[in-house]
Amino acid sequence: MRTMLTIAAAALACTAAVSAHAQERRGDGYRALGTEPFWSVTIDARTMRFDAPGRRPVTVAKPRPIIGINGTRYETPQMTIDVTHIPCNDGMSDRRYPDTVTVRTGRMHWRGCGGTPRAGHDRSAIIDGTWRVEAIDGRPLRGPEATLRFEQGRVTGTGGCNRLSGSFRFDGGRLNIGRLNQTRMACPGPAMRQEAAIVEILGQSLSVTTNRAEKLVMTARDGRRIVLAPEAPAPRPRR
Repeated sequence: MRTMLTIAAAALACTAAVSAHAQERRGDGYRALGTEPFWSVTIDARTMRFDAPGRRPVTVAKPRPIIGINGTRYETPQMTIDVTHIPCNDGMSDRRYPDTVTVRTGRMHWRGCGGTPRAGHDRSAIIDGTWRVEAIDGRPLRGPEATLRFEQGRVTGTGGCNRLSGSFRFDGGRLNIGRLNQTRMACPGPAMRQEAAIVEILGQSLSVTTNRAEKLVMTARDGRRIVLAPEAPAPRPRR
């Protein structure tokens, strides 16, 4: 019986290491994130990097992992990361992650989710990626190009003048974007009016659908809407 328990414990320990290590071997890197405040961690074959707005990034050489029965620890003088295989919700979307992750940097303690989000009722998948604003309230965009990128509970982009950034989540199937942070550049009147319209619509609770052209249609409760087209990938250089 003791031998069987030892074998079972070893199997669990191996399973616990798969989530992070498999992604590292593929070159994808293991990702973890937290919200309110937003932070992210990337672990690849050689380094670990921690990022948070308003803080200097922390990058260290990846140490030898300490593998436990239900998780993995990466410990350095500058940063310690604990990956525990307990399901986690990021609190900003419908995503479910396989791991709960805690990070310690100096006296700060951060808690969030890690690993590849599990398939399921993930409304965020419909908007993930970079989009170009094509029309506002049925009128084609005629001002400077405006783009939005949705990724892991964060939205970034430009309204045609200033840079925009904030968080988003789905509640009851509707997209809700938190208060957008904006840079303070002054632009010609049409560009500023275009940006103000985009920010005003994004500040409301939005339904999100796709039309036959695979474009996103975001519609507010008052009927105002934005149409976004997927940004075409950059052409690959010829060899």
